[in-house]
Amino acid sequence: MRVIAAAIERDGKVLIGKRRKDEKRFANKWEFPGGKCEDGETDEECLVRELFEECRVRIEVNRLIDSNVHNYNGLEVRLFLYHCTADTDNISSLDHDELKWVEVEKLRAYDFLEADLPLLPVVVNYFS
Repeated sequence: MRVIAAAIERDGKVLIGKRRKDEKRFANKWEFPGGKCEDGETDEECLVRELFEECRVRIEVNRLIDSNVHNYNGLEVRLFLYHCTADTDNISSLDHDELKWVEVEKLRAYDFLEADLPLLPVVVNYFS
């Protein structure tokens, strides 16, 4: 499964989302907002669509930061994380229990999904 995520940075902070407590998989885990690519969709198209659907925010995709492959009990997730900018500070949580702007150096204090964990030091270095 190909998953595209956004590292949206503002004033030294990055936007992260807490998965809903009623999710069947990975409830209450933190993640970078994003989602699964649809057939024929580019990474950039996927991110623009997903961030509007999940957060009602329009973004600009800048560049790929890094990627990771993780296997969740037979489900292979290929996660691609892009540096993005948002056109507004008004971001709504439609798909997460909580959205939060977190100082880059404090990201490791949150309980992230396993696929995201290897990307945390890369994000810290990228935005520091």
